[in-house]
Amino acid sequence: MKLLFTHFVESLPADIKENLYQAVATGLDAATELVADARNETHTSVIESGLRVTQGLSALDGAEVRVSGTDQFSTLEISVPWAEPDAGTSKLWAAARFAAVVADEVCLAA
Repeated sequence: MKLLFTHFVESLPADIKENLYQAVATGLDAATELVADARNETHTSVIESGLRVTQGLSALDGAEVRVSGTDQFSTLEISVPWAEPDAGTSKLWAAARFAAVVADEVCLAA
């Protein structure tokens, strides 16, 4: 199961992808204050149309950020792995903060 956050951005997908790594790192920094996990160095892997978090904040490891779109608008999809034991934990708040900050950073850079 996954939590899925979708944001629409008035920018070209290529412009968003240029700034995606920095937006992900900033999003992990912001989510850190909501969980008890320690923040580690950000590591990502390239996936189709985006990045996967492989290290940075264990609560969000495996999160994926994908970008798609047209000549004028882009869709930013952020998915976070979710399992039944995650219910009632701070992971939901961390995931929501991560997604919001990534979207804000992408919009500011676009």
